Amino acid sequence: MNEYYEFPKFCERVVQFIQGQGGSVTDRELRRAFRRHMRYGNELEKATAQLEREGLIKRDYRKGERGPVAEGWRVLG
Repeated sequence: MNEYYEFPKFCERVVQFIQGQGGSVTDRELRRAFRRHMRYGNELEKATAQLEREGLIKRDYRKGERGPVAEGWRVLG
């Protein structure tokens, strides 16, 4: 059975996950980490938008050795 988080707890878990990954994650990593915790599928987009409005996270771009730039998120503060 999957555990679905209520929105405030979901937002808190997103920030904790990003912090646990060194303060920065790609969109792909974030989606894979939370795919089983979303009830409708759009909670992650809503959570990242809310956290960005609150000034807790910011859009981040990471360039690897090869390939395209990976978009993601970085914790502020």
